[in-house]
Amino acid sequence: MFLRRAARSIEVAAMLVRRELVADFEVSRMSLLWPIGYPLAYTLLVVFMRPVFGGGFIGSHAEFGMYVFVGFCIWHSWFEVLRRQMDAVKANKSLVTRAEIGSSTLFLITLFYTGAQLVLRLVFATLFAVFLLKSGAWAIIGFVAFALVALLNGAVIGALLQPFSTLSPDFGKGIQSISLGLLITGAVFFRLPAEQPPTLVAIVGINPMGALLNLARAPLFGEAPVAPLASYVWIAVTFLLLAVVLLLGRRVMPILIERIGN
Repeated sequence: MFLRRAARSIEVAAMLVRRELVADFEVSRMSLLWPIGYPLAYTLLVVFMRPVFGGGFIGSHAEFGMYVFVGFCIWHSWFEVLRRQMDAVKANKSLVTRAEIGSSTLFLITLFYTGAQLVLRLVFATLFAVFLLKSGAWAIIGFVAFALVALLNGAVIGALLQPFSTLSPDFGKGIQSISLGLLITGAVFFRLPAEQPPTLVAIVGINPMGALLNLARAPLFGEAPVAPLASYVWIAVTFLLLAVVLLLGRRVMPILIERIGN
């Protein structure tokens, strides 16, 4: 019974995401390039300002650009899936109020849509890593696996914040206001020193995006993760929170539907 419901949720979510992606493409033929264009634009800006952001990075401009590009790809996907999960009920109000989709399907819709964008980014990043950094197979596998875990982490955190965002419009604005702080403390576009002060490690470790981002990026550049213990703790917490989201979602969804329907 559980497997049947899970398969049905995956099927419905995949169908709705496919429909949304096709609609995006019909509106703009450039929609396939935007997931690459956003991090690429930031990468070019940061590379241009390398004396400010990349003082601790030893390597060519291309390698530094690769470092920044990977960071922005994971960062933007993490924050985008978090934001979309927070707004998922309001964005799909017509479907949830008619009880056409359940909480698990709603969760998967956002995860699959943002995941499709991340996969495109990972393909480009992997090609660059193979030809530019000469990264090995295990480094690529580790990079892709941890990047997907980072995406899942953003999704479950967004789903947990979803009730607050749905009932309070100002809550989402508050999360948006701290995005820059998460970006900086996550060491997205600069390399931390080899001998990291404990305070710096703690700051990166507290930020789930920063910990998982640096864990994913480290294999490509042959360096040790910034906060390995915190990173693996966040992986365990991510899957624990996933179970909580799936269990509580069925109870919370009727309450949200009642509130937004009034």
